[in-house]
Amino acid sequence: MSKKALTPPSAALDFNPLRVQLERLRNELTSDACLASLNNIQVHECYRQSAENLLQYLCLRRHDLRELQAQLAEIGLSSLGRAEAAILAAVTSVMGVLQRLEEPNTQEPKTPDRGLHEGERLLAAHADALFGTARGTRSVRIMVTLPSEAAHNRDLIEALIKEGMNCARINCAHDDPDSWRAMIEHVRAAEKALGRECKVALDLAGPKLRTGPIATAPGVKKVRPTRDCYGQVISPATFVLHGRMQP
Repeated sequence: MSKKALTPPSAALDFNPLRVQLERLRNELTSDACLASLNNIQVHECYRQSAENLLQYLCLRRHDLRELQAQLAEIGLSSLGRAEAAILAAVTSVMGVLQRLEEPNTQEPKTPDRGLHEGERLLAAHADALFGTARGTRSVRIMVTLPSEAAHNRDLIEALIKEGMNCARINCAHDDPDSWRAMIEHVRAAEKALGRECKVALDLAGPKLRTGPIATAPGVKKVRPTRDCYGQVISPATFVLHGRMQP
């Protein structure tokens, strides 16, 4: 029996097309066009890296990645499906693995300063700052939009915090500054009384589209079946249409 020489993986598989696609993506992610929006808006230095990552994520999602993801998954590599926290680092990491598989002695692409672990750390830190620290084993935060009643009812806010509210949202499209101030004061007082932290988020009303007067029209008749307390239909809705036949 003749012995066949073992074929190295790099000769059996051609990773170059995948590398080319990833290199194009990486070049686009680092281009001025991708990050141009940062020149027109004011971003606090604490959120600069996260803002860049968000723009790179939007840039990445402009492309249909399904075929590329399938090819990467086929050879056991990350399909970039959960790389939101550090898009550039994830693409660079996959490129480096492909290079080592094809050419073990080649120089790997330069790793970004914001690696995968740093991206996840920033995401967790910003989530804590915005929505409060998750309690116990629960990984999510609970945000509650405060009703107008909360401006005059501190007991309501205390009850919400007791039940697990991490962040109180105030919708500034409703009520007035005095009501918003009272809501915030009630949240802060409840924090001290209960020894728990609760963030406050003010949702500012954006521009509204004004279309002018709307012409009157016939009213809309709504017909619904009768249901019990479990939502089961007890009796169907019935109605009769009347009209004249057109010649």
